[in-house]
Amino acid sequence: MVIGLIAMDAMKGALVDNSGSERAAMPPTGASGTRAGLGTHHDGVVGQLDRILSALKAEFPNAAAIHLEFDGRLRAHVDIRAGENIPAVAARLETWEDGLFTSVTHGSTPHRPFLHRISALIEV
Repeated sequence: MVIGLIAMDAMKGALVDNSGSERAAMPPTGASGTRAGLGTHHDGVVGQLDRILSALKAEFPNAAAIHLEFDGRLRAHVDIRAGENIPAVAARLETWEDGLFTSVTHGSTPHRPFLHRISALIEV
C-alpha cells in the first residue's frame, strides 16, 4: 500500500528530542522522490497533504469546498455548485500532476443538496 510506505518513511524521517519538538533525522534527498513539486518523502505526511490541498485550492478557486479524506485510501473531494462544470473538473483531475488522481467519480455531496462532489483517489 503506497500511503502506508510514505507514512512509515516519514516516521523514520523525524525524531522527537527531549523538549518534545521534532527535528529531521536525515536531510531531504533533493529532487529524487518528488512528484511534480509535491516534495520528498522525507517532508512528512502532513507536509505532503498540505501541499496537495493547497494545490487543489489554487487549481479550483471557485469550488464551494475541497476536502481530503482517508478511509483506508486517500481521497480528494471537490464540491462545486454548478453541475455543468462537473465534466471540466473531472477531466482536469484525471490529467493533473502526472496521474496523481485516479478513479475520478462524481455524485451528490452528503448533507448539501445544492452541491455536486467530484472525488478521486490520490496515488502518492
